[in-house]
Amino acid sequence: MNNKNAFLLAVIALGAIAAFKFMAGQMVPYVPFAKAAESADYVQIIGSLDRAKGIEHAAGAIRFTLLDSTAKASIRVEYAAEAPLQLEQADRIVAMGNYDKAASVFKADQILTKCPSKYEKKKQ
Repeated sequence: MNNKNAFLLAVIALGAIAAFKFMAGQMVPYVPFAKAAESADYVQIIGSLDRAKGIEHAAGAIRFTLLDSTAKASIRVEYAAEAPLQLEQADRIVAMGNYDKAASVFKADQILTKCPSKYEKKKQ
């Protein structure tokens, strides 16, 4: 192998390593509610809206409770923006953010909704 090929291979390898490290830093893990409440890390949680408690609208923020898939665990979520359009109809809600232990609330900076109607077959 000549020097030009070795140099090209080294540049490709370094580029791949840099890309992998960048992408690993961009990944946000899904965690159970209990782990989110214990950690100060930026994480994702997923659950369904506790419709019995509803959505509270406050000045520039909304608050709601998420239930996990077993409906045994719950976590209070605060989102400092307007509610996404399908929040009340969503089958699943993903919240990304950090848990504030002092306020006992998960402070989300992103909310994603997963509506079942989007994935159902259209009737003909």
